[in-house]
Amino acid sequence: MTPPKFGFGHAVRRKEDDALLRGGGRYVADHAPAGVLHAVVLRSPHAHARFRIADVGKAKGMPGVALVLTGADTAELGDLPCQVAIPDTKIAVPPYPILARDEVKHVGDAVAFVVAGTLEQARDAAEAIVIEWEALPHVIGAVAALQKGAPAVWPKMAAARGNLAFETELGDAKATAQAFAAAARIVSLTLINQRLVTNYLDTRGVLAEYDAAEDRITLILSSQGSHSVRGVLCGDVLKLAPEKMRVVTPDVGGGFGTKLFPYREYALAAVAARRLERPVKWIADRSEHFLGDAQGRDNITTAKLALDRDGRFLALDVDLIADMGGYLSIYAPFIPFIGAGMSPGVYDIAACHVRVRGAFTNSVPVDAYRGAGRPEAAYVIERLVDVAARESGIAPDALRARNFIKAMPYTTATGKTYDSGDFAGHLLHAQQSADWAAARHRGRDLYRSLRQQWPRYRTRAA
Repeated sequence: MTPPKFGFGHAVRRKEDDALLRGGGRYVADHAPAGVLHAVVLRSPHAHARFRIADVGKAKGMPGVALVLTGADTAELGDLPCQVAIPDTKIAVPPYPILARDEVKHVGDAVAFVVAGTLEQARDAAEAIVIEWEALPHVIGAVAALQKGAPAVWPKMAAARGNLAFETELGDAKATAQAFAAAARIVSLTLINQRLVTNYLDTRGVLAEYDAAEDRITLILSSQGSHSVRGVLCGDVLKLAPEKMRVVTPDVGGGFGTKLFPYREYALAAVAARRLERPVKWIADRSEHFLGDAQGRDNITTAKLALDRDGRFLALDVDLIADMGGYLSIYAPFIPFIGAGMSPGVYDIAACHVRVRGAFTNSVPVDAYRGAGRPEAAYVIERLVDVAARESGIAPDALRARNFIKAMPYTTATGKTYDSGDFAGHLLHAQQSADWAAARHRGRDLYRSLRQQWPRYRTRAA
């Protein structure tokens, strides 16, 4: 398929590279206005616990400390919202406070925000806050969380639903069952799309400034969408008119989906800057990124494929369990749902049924990451087709070519319409470019070369 003029595949003239290559980038951490204060977040060391902040007086009196915020100090703020809906599906949405008030749901849950003259002073003060912890039973892993008797992440909701955040389905269960009943062969696979952490080049950060004369907050933060962040912070959390906040995104060293969302620290920095009438800066350190930023994926999927005697795909059945973490991040339930719609992939499969369940666990919340559900679905179907090829004795490329969608437009069994595509042609082109016929020999030659060069390969082979 030849790309049109100015379409995909054509060169794009870039303007930003010169400054970045010369070290002239301007990231959030580079902004340092006069009088800036520095902030740290005090986080839970427990996966699930009740807590009481017994004393903040010592911390407030330490050198350089300008402000200490706890859950009680931010009670007037709205929660971080979950902004998605799934058709014909009830989603259990628990409160997601800007600072936890009496119970934490995962390691890294935020319990206090400390602002001081220097970063070291803020860290020292955070360590001086006295907290009494009562550890509670916790559960890690979505499958374990849905088992009967699993510790409840949200006890009030668990009485009716356990740790189930939502359950939904796509496709036609009856037609799928009928196709499986008539199949000559059924293959199955259970696999994990593991939990991921983004690790962008510049960690998340925010610089908040307050203009008292105009009663206006400016946030400089590393994001993937200034307007969406402002919309949630103003409308749901701070209860401000949008014109009372300006969100500026300077250079961004990677986002990958994870910097799309509003986070607690943005609201906390805004509150602190307004109360102190001084700039307040918070930059996550590398370890903190693992504890406070939305993570990705974490699905366990069992998939079954029905085939006829000629290796034609008849039906697909998928059971997907998605780990939501301790809270529902802004788009979290929608990610496995939208990915489930892509379950048939590029294959002509007449019947499909997908069951999707989201589970609360005592872990960091998840959300959109690098394709937002679609890569997970592609991984499942392609792994399953490989299993089908092995068990049927048909070459993997031949089995794929036999079952590719060929006529366009095409509507899948999950309701997605493909308007164009030449999947067989692309596979053939890739094989020709890679010299597919010689690929096995190249692999064998490489292995022999490695065995000659490094003794450990000889040891392993033996």
